[in-house]
Amino acid sequence: MRNLSHISLIGLAILAFLSPAAAYAERSGKGFRRVLPGGIVFPAFADGMRYNPSALPEEKARVFQATYNPPSSVEPTSHDIGLAIASADKGFGYGIGYRGDWSDEGVATYGMSIGAGVKSDIFSFGLGLNADDLSTGFAPDISLSLRGRNGKMYYQGIFNKLNTMSQLELGAGITDDKTYTLELNVSLPPWAEIAQGLSVNNYRITAAVSVFEQHFGASAISSFDTATLEHSHRFNIMFKPTSFMYVITEVAFPQRYRIALTFNF
Repeated sequence: MRNLSHISLIGLAILAFLSPAAAYAERSGKGFRRVLPGGIVFPAFADGMRYNPSALPEEKARVFQATYNPPSSVEPTSHDIGLAIASADKGFGYGIGYRGDWSDEGVATYGMSIGAGVKSDIFSFGLGLNADDLSTGFAPDISLSLRGRNGKMYYQGIFNKLNTMSQLELGAGITDDKTYTLELNVSLPPWAEIAQGLSVNNYRITAAVSVFEQHFGASAISSFDTATLEHSHRFNIMFKPTSFMYVITEVAFPQRYRIALTFNF
């Protein structure tokens, strides 16, 4: 029953979001910049509420996104779905995302993210709430993000899980706002572990690049964990078949696939 109530709430939110926009979607259909997934400096607009709310107010867009991760050789019985809405205009942006993960054995997990950001000429500030498991209620982790810009350069700081383990991510990136983004990020160990000297070598380093033009685009994200020496890679290809619709396919290693449909109104 609780899962049905969650789905009903997100469904009502999507309908409320889309209904005023549907009448002029085909007429407006304007493009926006950050469709492709990236790192924390240049996330996809529809991912901003979860990964970096301070990036949301830099767009002027209204977006609905649906994603699906089918079973793979790594997780042969797992299905993941995601729904997200995001909007930004006049220096303020917000978004809400809902995700579900269920297996063929009937085990299901649901999560939600809510985020908002405001910006000035130089700085942007964001607040995020992320709950990975709603089975026991909405008890989110809190994140604060601060973003600065100097010409083509962006500088990013995100304080994750302030109410639990307090972890800092730092990043820097460059973009011309038209054809490419390039960024490098580092995730530090939790503050408690740093203070106790437990994880001085536990860092995650991420590099991301994207290139795009009017109808096509691609991005690549690679991460390396200095403690485990493990690395992961994600590759995305974007195609824009209509004036307001984007189709994104992702391949991740270890092997996993995702398809996303993004509608810009």
